[in-house]
Amino acid sequence: MRGGGGGLDNRFCEDMRSYKKLIPALRAFPDDALITADDDIIYAHNWFELLKTEHERYPLCIVFHRAHKVYADKDNPRHPLPYRYWGLEEFPAENESSDWFFPTGGAGALYPPGSLHPVVSETAEFQALAPTGDDIWFWACAKLQKTPYRYIPNGYRSITSTPMPDGDRPLLFINVVANGNNTQITALCARFPELGDAVETFPRKKVDLREMWRVGCWEVRKGIEKVVGKKAYAFLKRLYAQVVLKRKEM
Repeated sequence: MRGGGGGLDNRFCEDMRSYKKLIPALRAFPDDALITADDDIIYAHNWFELLKTEHERYPLCIVFHRAHKVYADKDNPRHPLPYRYWGLEEFPAENESSDWFFPTGGAGALYPPGSLHPVVSETAEFQALAPTGDDIWFWACAKLQKTPYRYIPNGYRSITSTPMPDGDRPLLFINVVANGNNTQITALCARFPELGDAVETFPRKKVDLREMWRVGCWEVRKGIEKVVGKKAYAFLKRLYAQVVLKRKEM
């Protein structure tokens, strides 16, 4: 079905969960530049224009709005650190390579034709290796293809999601809290050892106890927010400060 102006073409496809944002379009339009987006995010009026402009400046690069900085494990430099220790929503500093970063497709990324390794569309591969990690799969396929990344300097760093029932947002817990991202990254590195060639060029970091504690607290907070909501979490935090902490001071 087409929109009245002819600019919208809605098509049905098989249910492949979050992979629907790119795989069906890759198969249908292999010679076109493709942009990813999610149906539960509110985008700014110039979101598309920024992607298009950066693509015109760097036509061979995958350009993106939002990303995480990937660190190599200092003790195993051909393998990334666990996902929870990446630099979440970080962006390249001056003279820092965009290739060290991991775009989040829902926030908006543009893929030029041929920028992803041909294995990207093989259903059996991505369902076996990264069944809930489409961004991880696309990142790996870009590295296998040796396609450079380019962040949008004045792009959108954070995302605003539309209100949805809690049951409609399971991937955060599958991939982050339940460690799904790390399981899938490990599987990809085992299946494609050449990914280590790219990871070796990343900045290296060793995780200490302080970092483990900081990330653990963040995950607990996200878990509470998921159960009771952000506003309720903020209320509980204020209540704890007003009642429990004050009682300890008495």
